[in-house]
Amino acid sequence: MDRTLQSLFVCPQCQSKFSLQEKYWVCTKCGIKVDLIDNKPIFTPIPQEIIPTEKQDRGPHSGSAWRQANWNFLEKQVNKFDEKTIVLDIGAGHGDFQALLSHMRYVAVDIYPYSEIDVVCDLSSCMPIRKQSVDVAVLMNLCEHIYQPQVLLSKLRYALKSRGLLILTIPFMLKIHQAPLDFARYTHYALERMATENGYRIEVIEGFYDPAGLMAEVERYFSFWQLPQLNKTKRILARLLLGSTRLNSFLLQLIAGKGQSKHPSQSNYPAPTGYQMVWRKNNLRGEK
Repeated sequence: MDRTLQSLFVCPQCQSKFSLQEKYWVCTKCGIKVDLIDNKPIFTPIPQEIIPTEKQDRGPHSGSAWRQANWNFLEKQVNKFDEKTIVLDIGAGHGDFQALLSHMRYVAVDIYPYSEIDVVCDLSSCMPIRKQSVDVAVLMNLCEHIYQPQVLLSKLRYALKSRGLLILTIPFMLKIHQAPLDFARYTHYALERMATENGYRIEVIEGFYDPAGLMAEVERYFSFWQLPQLNKTKRILARLLLGSTRLNSFLLQLIAGKGQSKHPSQSNYPAPTGYQMVWRKNNLRGEK
């Protein structure tokens, strides 16, 4: 059993250690067995409705402008951490951001057994992590896929060390994706409230603003949804106009760049692609 996993994960019922026995993790106290699939412990059932995503190249110069902004934001936040830092990548999927986190004691968790993850667990319904054992939890474009994210945020507070950090990104002006597990979009007003109500203090909050990118998204929306419904003559005219729109959005991106990040209060037109945040665990009275 991996040393980091052994130090972090305990029986969700009695909080005792696990031992490795053939194809199971077995609680050393109450005897609960956790199945292993490809050496990954499976704490919660794998959702039948999930459609596994395909692995895509991620980095500071690949993917959408929003994804590139996420990469740069996360890189800026984690560069200060060393190899002793315990980081939990929740909803890690194919490990899109693992390259930025692998210099730490990295553990990847997801509800689906992707080959890149370490543990299968829905932490909203099961918390097998030792109390106050995690330095940093990373939730990249995850909260919109959780029906009740406040439950997860509250439970993560239990797992975080004193003054531990959550690093989050969450989209706002973005189409439904990874259906049917896409449930909500949140304004920064809602996110600020969610942080406070679940025992966190927001240290960083940025909106990512990309008007030219939104123009390109509208063009794609029209192409996929409206264009097939038009007759032949109207489709020809619409394609000509869409070509002009595509060119204009491309030129505007060359002029203005691929978006910018700033505090939401600095925006006169509040339509961000999404938000990027750092929350710190607030210690309540009596907590160490």
